[in-house]
Amino acid sequence: MIVGIPKESFPTERRVAIVPAVIPLLLKSGIEPLLESSAGSLAGFPDSQYLDKGAQIAKSRAQVLSDAEVLLQVRAPGAAGDSWRN
Repeated sequence: MIVGIPKESFPTERRVAIVPAVIPLLLKSGIEPLLESSAGSLAGFPDSQYLDKGAQIAKSRAQVLSDAEVLLQVRAPGAAGDSWRN
């Protein structure tokens, strides 16, 4: 199963839905994390930390939204007045 983690869009949100430390547990369970580039940067987790743990970084937000079977996000869609559309 592919789990998508888009970058948070709420202006003051610094958290991310998944931290790099849990990536190996997800992979072991058959869950493939697909992150939008820079999804964890405001929380202090650069893309390289996710890649080192085995996650994939998407080429675009649109790829995360189209490829993922499940989306994980800290704030609900629409919290910043946006939608799931890119």
